[in-house]
Amino acid sequence: MKKLLILTGDMATGKSTFSAILSKRYNIEYSSKDIIKEKLVDKYGYANREENRKLSLIAVQQIIDLFSKKAKRGESFICEANFHDFEIDQLCDIAEANGYKSFVLLFTADLKILFERSQARISSGTRHKAHIHEELQNFEDFKKLLLDRRKVNPNHHLINVNCDDFSYQTDNKFLSLLDNFFDE
Repeated sequence: MKKLLILTGDMATGKSTFSAILSKRYNIEYSSKDIIKEKLVDKYGYANREENRKLSLIAVQQIIDLFSKKAKRGESFICEANFHDFEIDQLCDIAEANGYKSFVLLFTADLKILFERSQARISSGTRHKAHIHEELQNFEDFKKLLLDRRKVNPNHHLINVNCDDFSYQTDNKFLSLLDNFFDE
């Protein structure tokens, strides 16, 4: 059966890394908002946070468009971003219309842990400029952004993934659940 796996949730939870791991494990193409957004920023740049947000929306729309094309060809797909609920709905609607089984993984962690990871990424100097947000260096602003994004339609096949650490990436019970999803 054709499958769509959606990875969404908080920043700094390892979604991008895990998407690449799953893509190799199941030999299924994946798309990541971060990769697309980095290419857009490299090509066009941005002047302020509003332009940066628009590039995020464009990157997510490209993922939705790519899945729509893949769905017409019957290809399974893994996608990753900190999707808004309406974007997950769009992906799941495309999946349902094309006979796919879809699954949503919601990645969350303790907000203080995520804030520390986010700050460490910024201070490391290795984070792509597309993902550096000065206004999120305040914990309360960071918290508000993440809590606003954690709302996901309960009608989707959803699993909450605790990312206080990255042990989920090698957890046999969790990986077995994903294996079953792709083997059905």
